Amino acid sequence: MAKKMRFLFAMGLGYVLGSKAGRQRYEQIKTVASKVRNSSLVAKPLDAASEKIRHTVHRQGEILTDKAAEAIKSRLFGAGPHNLTGREEYIDVEICDIDDNPAEK
Repeated sequence: MAKKMRFLFAMGLGYVLGSKAGRQRYEQIKTVASKVRNSSLVAKPLDAASEKIRHTVHRQGEILTDKAAEAIKSRLFGAGPHNLTGREEYIDVEICDIDDNPAEK
């Protein structure tokens, strides 16, 4: 309970001080934060971390998508590694072109 009270007090204090400082002070803080973010000392590590996170999320997303597709196939068709019968079943599918107008031949 004490932690909640301290948190609410800090939020209230931040709100009051922020509202007293006004828009001008907000713009000053925003400008300084933007300059710090764009400095090469800060920008390079942040950009590198951002790229690494983006790559990791993309890779993990592909893995999750593949696993979800495999689970759905297994559930719908009973094939794949999660087959409860213990044997793998495959369906042969032949792909061919469809002629829209066979009279042209």
